[in-house]
Amino acid sequence: MLDEAACRLVVREVEELDGLLRSSSDLLATPVVADPSFERLAALSTVLTSFYTGLERIFERMAAQLDPVQPEGDHWHIELLSQVARPAENRPAIQERLAPALAAVGQPVLQETPESRSFAQILVEKGAFAPRFLDDARHVAVATLNDVDAVISWNFKHLVNPVRRRAMQAACLLEGHRQIDIVSPFEIADDET
Repeated sequence: MLDEAACRLVVREVEELDGLLRSSSDLLATPVVADPSFERLAALSTVLTSFYTGLERIFERMAAQLDPVQPEGDHWHIELLSQVARPAENRPAIQERLAPALAAVGQPVLQETPESRSFAQILVEKGAFAPRFLDDARHVAVATLNDVDAVISWNFKHLVNPVRRRAMQAACLLEGHRQIDIVSPFEIADDET
């Protein structure tokens, strides 16, 4: 259980996230056009970054009090997300708490399965991912096996690059799966407008 001071900080972070969403509601509700302006992309990027940073601060506070080990090093961000995604002795996995909220807005939570873990290992073996990026391979494997059209990522080094895309698509074809695309938020456009 979080102590009272940490609870207050988490509540304040949630209130700030709510305020961010309220103040950005017009921007977020505006349909995306085929060629959004630089200003719109910059504004959306700022909202997304601010939202993610707020969530990350909440996860850091939770992990600092409830988990025995704190992520460190170059990949601490990834390790923190992986850590809070798994249940710990003092808390459930964060996805158990987020799933009902996502379901309420029509967003399913895709679950990792033995098949997706096996496919992630195949993606590593086929060279689509280096072994140290197995978590990225797991993400793509879950999306692939759930027939997701694309994974949207800011990770330009390990996911959103042409070499990685080709390797992932080749592995999908060789294993009899539909190809998945990995795109940046800049590549997303709404064709319904």
